[in-house]
Amino acid sequence: MKFCRDINYNDFGITEESGWKVTSDWNKLRKVFKRIEIAIPILLFISSFIFVRIFEIKFEIIESLICVVIAVLIFLFVLTPLHELLHLIPVAGLKFDDKCYIVFGKGTVSAFYSGEITNRKNCISLITPFIVLGIILTLIVVFLSGIYQFCAVIILIMHVFGSYRDIYMFFYFLKNFTANKIFYGNRYKIN
Repeated sequence: MKFCRDINYNDFGITEESGWKVTSDWNKLRKVFKRIEIAIPILLFISSFIFVRIFEIKFEIIESLICVVIAVLIFLFVLTPLHELLHLIPVAGLKFDDKCYIVFGKGTVSAFYSGEITNRKNCISLITPFIVLGIILTLIVVFLSGIYQFCAVIILIMHVFGSYRDIYMFFYFLKNFTANKIFYGNRYKIN
């Protein structure tokens, strides 16, 4: 596995001249994502408030703040790396070799596989972290109680809302490309 700051498709020979085209207009996607990013904090607050009311959780302010800080740290330093590794498993298996990249850049962390895959595998790769971590976190919430359950719920809520780009792109690729269309990162092969 390699770590880098950016992916240069030219280094892999993936250019329009060699028969590859960018899958989407990033400027249009950025506008959609900005709207979603405005809604997420509001939805996080509402869902947290509803959870506290439903389960009648009554913790001290300090306990609650410590719990939120711990949840954010777990989300950033445990869940985010796991999330990105889970993107790679459907395309690389458990073989994290030189084709697997973790990219730190543009204010985000992402996974990149330097090989050709079908849209079916691409979609599976996009949705895998949301489903796998969602199931694991839901089971953790069910088996915990008190402040630990509250912390786990906060992590689950952050995971659900933090996966919005993957979920959006999953449906985008399902809608716009056939299952057998060949992809290389965010490029598709022109037939």
